[in-house]
Amino acid sequence: MQAINPNMNIGFKQANTRKKAENKTLIIKNSPIERFGLATSCILGFSSMLFLDVSLSDLKKDILKNKMLYFLLGIGMLLTRYSGFKTKSISDFYGKTDEKKVKNYLLTNQAISTGLLGVLFSCGVSQAVNKKPDRKSGIIAACLSGIALVASTISNIATWKNYKKDSISC
Repeated sequence: MQAINPNMNIGFKQANTRKKAENKTLIIKNSPIERFGLATSCILGFSSMLFLDVSLSDLKKDILKNKMLYFLLGIGMLLTRYSGFKTKSISDFYGKTDEKKVKNYLLTNQAISTGLLGVLFSCGVSQAVNKKPDRKSGIIAACLSGIALVASTISNIATWKNYKKDSISC
């Protein structure tokens, strides 16, 4: 026979509930400005890709030729951003305190947006400067990706301000 100490399990249960309470993910609600910025960034980033390496006269032919690819690419871009469209859940990976998590998440999000949209911007500028295949389409691609980058930045700033406003009111 073995004697069972009923108090032995209490410490284990308390440690488990403490860990569960500490590992909660932070959820931030997006305002309409943030949602508009995200949608604008996705749509303009996708639109700028249409103008790269295609002249304006050949754009319609290229879209008709690769319409399924462009459709799937657009849907994919919107679906990847839709996950964070109404709310954003931020894991513990980004920091220990809530403010640090939000700040690191938004900085990481901005760095990724800048990396992707910056490449599109530089490709558009390169196409405009080199006039291959068409200077106008390069200028349009650079402008669209630049506006998408600005929209992404505005969305991240609005998220930060909304978080600060909510955290002060609580």
